[in-house]
Amino acid sequence: MCVVCRGRFPKEELLRHVCPLTPEETGTGGLVPDPGQKLPGRGFYICGRPECRAKFEKVARGLKKKCKGEAL
Repeated sequence: MCVVCRGRFPKEELLRHVCPLTPEETGTGGLVPDPGQKLPGRGFYICGRPECRAKFEKVARGLKKKCKGEAL
């Protein structure tokens, strides 16, 4: 399910972002893209619609709180 529009899509159509293990891994402390969908950690999915990708930056700030103890 897309975390922005709440639309349901096949997993192959969604882009996954995960909470990094440390802020140094991203340089900014944000969510890390996971194109192979294999990285460990909590994953958040967004669909390929341009509107959802544009809104994801704003939504991602709120998702950082849900990283369950990950250092962000």
